[in-house]
Amino acid sequence: MRFTKIFAASVLGLSLAWSGGAHAGFDLGTLQSLASMGQKDVDQVLETIGEAMAYKAYMPAHSLGSAIGLDIGVDASLIQTPAEFNTIIKTVTGKDVPGSIILPHLNIHKGLPMNIDIGFTYLPNFSSVPGQKLESIGFEGKWTPINMGSAGLNLGGRLTYDTSTLAFVSVSTLGLEAVGSFGLGIIEPYAALGIDETSATLNVSGASVPLPAGVKASGSYVIPKGHIGLAMKLMFIKLAGQFDFHGSGGTSVGLKASLGF
Repeated sequence: MRFTKIFAASVLGLSLAWSGGAHAGFDLGTLQSLASMGQKDVDQVLETIGEAMAYKAYMPAHSLGSAIGLDIGVDASLIQTPAEFNTIIKTVTGKDVPGSIILPHLNIHKGLPMNIDIGFTYLPNFSSVPGQKLESIGFEGKWTPINMGSAGLNLGGRLTYDTSTLAFVSVSTLGLEAVGSFGLGIIEPYAALGIDETSATLNVSGASVPLPAGVKASGSYVIPKGHIGLAMKLMFIKLAGQFDFHGSGGTSVGLKASLGF
């Protein structure tokens, strides 16, 4: 009963984030003068947003199995934005940037034969305000050759892809990571290490003053990443908490609540 109450509270909190919390206090404004932006500033903005929008599974390593093997839920990530990023955005838009952004997603995973799982995440755009535009869609494929489930060691690999828009930045990311977990009955601690290859573009068409000559509005970046997490399951109710870290110093924490069959 207590676990059910925790699950219900988690779903309520994540639903509030889903229904509009992602935009509460979030508005990057519109680009004005870009005359002060150097290439380092552009790269800082693109890398930061690329890291923030990168795919997050909120799943341990073990395969869901193919009998039913379905996990349906919602997640929310609290992204901490670096001070340098906030300073740059304020300079070019005049807006005070929040120190953190909430990103909720629909989160669905399905088990297939041979210890293969596929996953899908989705965040639709709820706002017509340019500085509040926020949408994302992501996919994953995971293979777990060592798969002992809730009774031991699980080791596998995950390939991910996502495409996103946050205000005036468009980004797509291809990720590869090794993931491991250890089943201990109803709980399963997990961890992963990998890299993201991010391609991002700053949409400068609305700026009153363009970028200086020689400064590119797009770039590609290879960013190391990792995460640690703890998953919990009681019958068909599942919770997962996760901490993510990236090579350039960005971090996020998040929670997922789901139903598993």
